[in-house]
Amino acid sequence: MKQHLYTRIFALILFPFFCAGQNTGSKKALMNNLDDFLSEFASVSSFREIGGTEFSETQATRFKEMFVENAIIFDDINASIVEDLLGGSPYQLKNKPLDEYIADVRKGFPTGIRVDILNSAIDFSRLDSNLINIVINKKVSGKSSSLNRFENNDTLLLEMIVTADNHFQIKKISMIGSNFSCANDKDNDGIIDEQDACPGVKGEMRFKGCPDRDRDGIADNEDQCPDEYGTFFNKGCPQEVFTNKYGIDLFIGFVLNTPENLILENSALAFNELDAERSTIGTLTYSSKSVSSLINGLEFSMSLDTNKTMALAIGVNYTKFSSDLTWAGFHAEYKEVDNSLVQTPFRRVLTLKQTKEHLESQYLTVPLLLKFRKRLNEKFGIYYELGPAFDLINLNSATSSVADEEAIYVYSSISGVKWTYSKNYSPSPTDWIITRDMVTSNSTGGANAYFALLQNNGFDVALDKPLSGTSEKISRIGFSGIARVGAFYMVDRSISIFAGIVYSYHFSSKKQDGKYTPIGESQNYQSVMNGVKKYNGQSMGMMLGIKYGFGR
Repeated sequence: MKQHLYTRIFALILFPFFCAGQNTGSKKALMNNLDDFLSEFASVSSFREIGGTEFSETQATRFKEMFVENAIIFDDINASIVEDLLGGSPYQLKNKPLDEYIADVRKGFPTGIRVDILNSAIDFSRLDSNLINIVINKKVSGKSSSLNRFENNDTLLLEMIVTADNHFQIKKISMIGSNFSCANDKDNDGIIDEQDACPGVKGEMRFKGCPDRDRDGIADNEDQCPDEYGTFFNKGCPQEVFTNKYGIDLFIGFVLNTPENLILENSALAFNELDAERSTIGTLTYSSKSVSSLINGLEFSMSLDTNKTMALAIGVNYTKFSSDLTWAGFHAEYKEVDNSLVQTPFRRVLTLKQTKEHLESQYLTVPLLLKFRKRLNEKFGIYYELGPAFDLINLNSATSSVADEEAIYVYSSISGVKWTYSKNYSPSPTDWIITRDMVTSNSTGGANAYFALLQNNGFDVALDKPLSGTSEKISRIGFSGIARVGAFYMVDRSISIFAGIVYSYHFSSKKQDGKYTPIGESQNYQSVMNGVKKYNGQSMGMMLGIKYGFGR
């Protein structure tokens, strides 16, 4: 079969590197058993006998026997249909216990499903622990008992246990990628086309597939003012409902902060005559994709229209969060002067290792927002807010780092000058190269001993040198864009309680050319944030607050 040809190719490439400890016979047996296992898995996953048109209990039993007890499987075809008012897909897939998965397929697809495994790849890196991972790409389709025709092109990860006799059992199946769709719901609103009152437009299930653009509880096909909020009594057209011209919002929220796009360039480095072609900035990486924090805000707004549904607001928001940053792969070559050799210039080779920073970021944000409110009924309504903001950013950095401080003395042919420095460096047999690799390959005593001897003789070289890092405070300014959406409840005409989601994107950029070195004159590590040109990030979360309105 074609899909198992791919399996063979991947296995033949990866297998020798991860199974070097096994003999040839066990390798061959393992591969044969694995090929048989995948063939069996492809055969029984459809829950139909070959040529059959109904769900097969025999196939279901064979399928179950391929898993360990209490296995978890990602249900990539039997979707639950859930009302989604935020514009996403109403078809929800989820992980299930194996027995529940089989029961749901039996109930939802009485004629079974079709499964085509397109290709697969095998990871033997955990074979010593009797574990392997297989990534498969497959196409699944079927007609459910609810008349939905589902299909999915997905990529799944099979986590498998290798038994003592070189056989396999599946421990868990999880999704890596999915392209799930309902073939007979073209507008993807959860209502199949033949039952959809508005089949060409994505709508809501409560309106039989028709949309409600103005969110007033009346479907657009029955709303005489489909783009304006209204009431049932007024056939969907609006009326004046808000009475206060001014408002004060006080809120607290919980957000996930995702710092990103830390950009450091060679041009930011202040080394003397930096050899940019032989230097690399390396990679800055956050240890966590997102960190949580509280956000607090106070804002004052003034209405701009007669209906008092739109207002302009200004205020102040504050949030603080911590994140850990690692810096790997930094290497710089530049000119230094060796005072121990009477001002002799040499090429400094600096490599940072195990560099970590704990960053505490504080944002004091001054937003300028357009606020919109629409009432859904006498008590409830929705709001959305959008606008720019000015950021004052304070960063507290606690750092640690280890460095290799190596050196290259380039011999000079000029009379009276023994050593020299040139940015256009080409190695020469006359050079004195004091690097870990060079010393290791040419010295029987080892690089550490050689470097220690040079240090005792006054040379500024070191391997695995700890760099003390002091806590630093760094200030920046930036800008951000803020978007919010949510709902409110009117306690009375002047006081309302609101809750919603908030999203903001923060960006900070400043010219840093020739202003930064990782190691200062006192040999302390200096935070990379001193040299970063761009410091961007985004925040998203929930907020809860109270609004007080006054004035007419």
